[in-house]
Amino acid sequence: MNYFDKRITFKTKENGEIIYYPNRFFGKGFIVPSLEKKQEIQKSVKHFYKIYFFLVIVVIPVIAGISAGIIIKMGLRSDIWKLLDALFIIAFSLGSAGWFQKSIARVTQELTKSNESISVWESLTDSALSMNFISLAFLGAASLYAAFIGSGIAAYPLNHPWIFVPFGIFMVILGVLGGLFLVFAIILKVKKYVSNY
Repeated sequence: MNYFDKRITFKTKENGEIIYYPNRFFGKGFIVPSLEKKQEIQKSVKHFYKIYFFLVIVVIPVIAGISAGIIIKMGLRSDIWKLLDALFIIAFSLGSAGWFQKSIARVTQELTKSNESISVWESLTDSALSMNFISLAFLGAASLYAAFIGSGIAAYPLNHPWIFVPFGIFMVILGVLGGLFLVFAIILKVKKYVSNY
C-alpha cells in the first residue's frame, strides 16, 4: 500500500459493510457493495490523486516560474501584467482542484449514500497509523517544500505579484500543518510500537 492508497478513506463496519468517504471527514460516506467495487474505487481515485499531485507539485510551480520569467525578460513590469499572471495561476490551481473533486464525485454516482460520517480524529488517526517510513519521509519533504516556497513568496512580496502573497501564506500554513501531522503520526506509531512490547 503506497501513499496515495492511504489518502483514500474506507471504513468496514462490524457487519462487514464497507463505507467509502470521498471527502474524508467532510460529509457523509457511500456504501460500497463489494470488495471488487472497493478495489475499483481505489484504482480510480489513486489515479486521480497522482494526476492532481503532479499538477500541484510540478506543473503549477513550473508555470508560475516560466510566466514570471517571461514577464521579467520582456520588461512587462506593470501591475496589470503581474495581476494577469497571478490570476492565471490561481485559475489554473482552482481548475485543478475542481477537476479533482468532480472526478472523485463521479466515482460515487452509482453508490448509495450512507447516513454515517467519520470523525476528524478517527480519520487522522487512521491515516497516521497506516503510513510507512516512505510515506512519512514524503510528507516531511512535501511539508518542508511548501513552507520554504511559501515563505519565499510571502517574505519578498516585491519580487512577486501582490496577489501571490496570500497564496504564499497559505503554502506556509499547509507546510506547518503537514509538519504537525508528521509529528502526530510519529508519536502514534511509537506508542503503538511500545504497547506491543
